[in-house]
Amino acid sequence: MRPVSAIVSCAMWMCVVAMIGGCRCGADRADEASALSADEASVRSADEKIDEKVGEVVRILTDMPDWSALGVSDEYAVERRQIEEAVRRIAAYDLDTIRAAEQLYRSSPPMWLGGAAKLFVLNKFIFSLPQTVRRASPHFRLFGGWMGGPISGDPYDPRDTDEMDMRWPWEADASGEWRLVGRFSGFMGPTSDSLGEFDYYRQHFGKREIPKLGGD
Repeated sequence: MRPVSAIVSCAMWMCVVAMIGGCRCGADRADEASALSADEASVRSADEKIDEKVGEVVRILTDMPDWSALGVSDEYAVERRQIEEAVRRIAAYDLDTIRAAEQLYRSSPPMWLGGAAKLFVLNKFIFSLPQTVRRASPHFRLFGGWMGGPISGDPYDPRDTDEMDMRWPWEADASGEWRLVGRFSGFMGPTSDSLGEFDYYRQHFGKREIPKLGGD
């Protein structure tokens, strides 16, 4: 039979080993929890940055003049330049951010004609659209009842063509810079589908490479 003292010593040693093991397990769990917390913090930080960018685009849209309110007069040159500057700033963001901003802008407050007009001119500006498309092309389509664009059969268009100007209301000047020259003439027909327009242009044409002002 083993002495009582030996049994006690053995039991104490086992307790010590168990305690050390428990400490190690506890430390491992703490390290894992710390790592998870760091990962979660990183994800939250990335989400916050995304949300911040989306918010920036929404603010630019909110402050941008309403193209549909300019009418057919030439008296709004300053407002047109402000719109051009605003969409150029937005074009510097990635497409996912711009789309998220458009979706948020549409939902709060509820979309109205002026807001839809802002998204219309933005979508036309940021994508690499062809100058014209033939009527037989699958791209010969509208995403809202915007009136005034040069389309074959339009009584306001003196040109007798069988094409649609995909870039209207934008037009490149002599230096290649896109200018907002088209004038809002009214809206009739289907509701503006700016997100559907965005997704279609993104899928079929992609984002336009926009040179910096001054050619830098």
